[in-house]
Amino acid sequence: VRSNKRSEEEPAMPLKLRARISEQVGQARLDWATTRGAVLYVVEHNAVSPDQADAWQSAGETTRTRLVVKGLESAKE
Repeated sequence: VRSNKRSEEEPAMPLKLRARISEQVGQARLDWATTRGAVLYVVEHNAVSPDQADAWQSAGETTRTRLVVKGLESAKE
């Protein structure tokens, strides 16, 4: 989340995040509650592990409280 205010603290993470399977292969639909002061939401994903910082990749940016993430791989066994 990016805020238009100049502040030392980062904006709060969005709450009520929902991820739903899309009708389209390789896509997921995300939506979340509005974060006070946010002007841009930066969505990232990590196909390896949340603990692996260098594996995070941009999934998109939006000014809305929803985003369709594309180019995802199906679950593997």
